[in-house]
Amino acid sequence: MRNLQRLIAVLCCAVLALLTACSSDLPGPERERSKKPKPTQTQAPVTGTLADIQVTGTWSTRPDVEFPMPLLVEEPETTILVAGAGPRLKEGGKALLAIYAQSGSDGEVFTDHFTDGPKAFRMLRSDLGDDLYETMVGVRTGSRVLHVVHDSVPLVMVIDVLPLFASGEPVEDVAAEAPDGAPMPTVNSKKDGTPVVNVPKKKKPPATLTTSVLIRGNGAQVLANETAVLQYQAVRWSKNKVVGSTWDPDELPVTVKVGADTLIEGLDAALTDLTVGSRILVVVPPVLAFGPAGGKWQNETMVYVVDVLAASAPSTGDKTVDESDEADDDSPEARDKAADESDKRE
Repeated sequence: MRNLQRLIAVLCCAVLALLTACSSDLPGPERERSKKPKPTQTQAPVTGTLADIQVTGTWSTRPDVEFPMPLLVEEPETTILVAGAGPRLKEGGKALLAIYAQSGSDGEVFTDHFTDGPKAFRMLRSDLGDDLYETMVGVRTGSRVLHVVHDSVPLVMVIDVLPLFASGEPVEDVAAEAPDGAPMPTVNSKKDGTPVVNVPKKKKPPATLTTSVLIRGNGAQVLANETAVLQYQAVRWSKNKVVGSTWDPDELPVTVKVGADTLIEGLDAALTDLTVGSRILVVVPPVLAFGPAGGKWQNETMVYVVDVLAASAPSTGDKTVDESDEADDDSPEARDKAADESDKRE
């Protein structure tokens, strides 16, 4: 496994490897067997409607789904089980979806993002497929959708639309100074939740790792060795320049492994035990950022704004950021080239 500290050094002027998904996730290559028995040959198919399907459980948690089997789906049907109040999913935009899909024939679980972690998608037919795209476009964030369709097998799907930004409560009286008296950056937000970081001009950065909770989430804690879905923005203190951001239009939230020595040390420490829905500001001194292996970045203090969107125990089939193909080249030459390209852009 490649170390994400090295990956960030390679990509220090670009966003972390994207979390990509497509319609092949439905059904996925790795399937979890349901405990429900398969139908016997004497069972006749039941022409089902949405009224025959019972879904219990709260939004953003794994649903319990019951229906008569084998279920025959003649036409796609959709209903909103929970109506969200957040932004609508727009064509070409981004979506963070937790999808639970079962076979209507025998109850086999094809996809379970509530266990494996939600996935970031682009709202494009090429990413979602025609059926799922048409089902989800226009749906509000915070919604739970029940959808049935016949796609080689009858599928019963429960889909939750999760926020793409911190969803907790803003923290009042955020400290303006680090414990050593150094000034902290300020963070404002655009209407879409994108952070705007301002580093104090001509001021020395904090000498130690300093974290401020800007928004406190009320979700589960992010534990060591869990995977987390994050939005983040990285800023160089010395230049007050953004060098990577998943809020860029062309980027998606990333999935990382926390507390397993795969992130830079300072960011790892800041994320561990944080609650889902939080936004933090982290100032990472050079020794806990890229350090001696960072080439031209070895003396750089880094500033991060991170939104924690979700967390889950890692699945053996998931590929986290540190395991992505983009982590292959972590040579000093590659790191220096990335730094040079960043300097040219600035």
